[in-house]
Amino acid sequence: LNWNVAQTVTLTGADDGLTDGGQTTTITVAVDTAASDDAFDGLPGQTALVTTTDDEVAGFALADTAALTVDETGAVPDSFTVVLTAQPVTDVVFTVTSGNTGAVTVGAATLTFTTSNWNVAQWVRLAGVDDLAPNGDRDTVITIAVDAVTSDVAFGALPPQTASVRTTDNGGEEEADAVLPPILESPR
Repeated sequence: LNWNVAQTVTLTGADDGLTDGGQTTTITVAVDTAASDDAFDGLPGQTALVTTTDDEVAGFALADTAALTVDETGAVPDSFTVVLTAQPVTDVVFTVTSGNTGAVTVGAATLTFTTSNWNVAQWVRLAGVDDLAPNGDRDTVITIAVDAVTSDVAFGALPPQTASVRTTDNGGEEEADAVLPPILESPR
């Protein structure tokens, strides 16, 4: 007989793989009337609130960002990838912006990750822009930022990440090939 000995109830959290924060669950311990002495059938159940701590951490990663280079003519593009590091509960939308659209353009201004494709890397395509001037190679920062208004709340506060891309100058060759009109001197 162990009616006067406390019994231990062991609870184990279940990993759901989602970045859904801590979850609160109500646990009820009640008399099993079919398997117990009828004298205890009328006892009310006792409840306890249990919080499961989430082990997934929202994040995203950039890959293939070393030595990004495009040429000014646009003939030699480059690219890198973005991927989430944990599964979201709702969509995560990123904005992709060039710090100098006169030197580098991005193929798509937004990337959207869903609960289905969150772990599939998406490409950010880059192309150089010819400014028709011999001004040397230029470095441009590409910024990838979570759109907090339209994204899963767990990802909304993540800081932006950046990648640097070099645009190699073609020396304004288009201008060098042009025929310039003669310079006329004014009479004295």
